[in-house]
Amino acid sequence: MQDEDRERELELRGGVVQRPLWQVVVLLGAVHLVLALGLLLGSLALGGGIDAEEALLPEPLMAVVRGLTTVLLQPGMAAWGAVEAEARGADGLEWTAFVLNSLLWGACAALLLRARLARRGA
Repeated sequence: MQDEDRERELELRGGVVQRPLWQVVVLLGAVHLVLALGLLLGSLALGGGIDAEEALLPEPLMAVVRGLTTVLLQPGMAAWGAVEAEARGADGLEWTAFVLNSLLWGACAALLLRARLARRGA
């Protein structure tokens, strides 16, 4: 059983290492985008909405959800906040910043994953 598990692990690692880097970046970026959007929408919904007085989750758990959302949206939203107010009406630009942020996270994660797998001898 352990031999089969080891072979499967090597096969998975080899697949990640042998894939073109851009494919791994896009895949991990898409995962980040879904996770960030899910947490953003979840924090709004579970917080009771924008004008809600009472959250649906206990405050410590809401603080964790909001904190994770804030972390996942950086550095893209910090860069977007630095854009002049006139450009803020452009939804396309905001979504572009959101997607580029996820691709940046995907690139960092892909490079870290490749370095880790290369170090382990995949």
